[in-house]
Amino acid sequence: SDFDPGNNSFNLISNGGTDVFMALYDSNGNFKGSGSIGGWGNDWVSHIAADNNNIWIAGHYGDPIDMDPDNSSTFILNPKGSSDGFLAKYNLSTVTTTEEMFSNNQVDIYPNPNQGQFSIKSNSQNFSIQIFDVHGKIIKQLENYNNNTVFNIPSVPGIYFLKLKDDNDTIVKKFIVTM
Repeated sequence: SDFDPGNNSFNLISNGGTDVFMALYDSNGNFKGSGSIGGWGNDWVSHIAADNNNIWIAGHYGDPIDMDPDNSSTFILNPKGSSDGFLAKYNLSTVTTTEEMFSNNQVDIYPNPNQGQFSIKSNSQNFSIQIFDVHGKIIKQLENYNNNTVFNIPSVPGIYFLKLKDDNDTIVKKFIVTM
């Protein structure tokens, strides 16, 4: 899902079933950042509260869950039973901001939309790539990619997500395949 209502896009993909997504906007409604917590199973939030600098989230989960909203790191909780509860406190600074994600690594997919053939332009020189469909199924995966490759994926029309990861950043971009 794209959490940035402006001209840019900031997409987050579910880790599996239902996940928890949070977004931060300033008082004018401008997008500041977003993050998610979740695992491959279903995760639920039952209560949300906020004070000056924190977000409190309470809920439950039944499968291992990543409680770190930053896409570049993890904090895994493993359930002890069939459904365990959680109470998490997040400082607003832990929600990943667009400035942090894109400060060192700009990524462009071109052309976008395309017909299943496209290139990636990035200022990073060596990274891994995963391409997902809207259901989270991995369509293509490459390690040690550089900027000189043209991608060809099955031209099934739809929305796809490209996850690019280097030593410093993880970036997810949306692209569209047409007929």
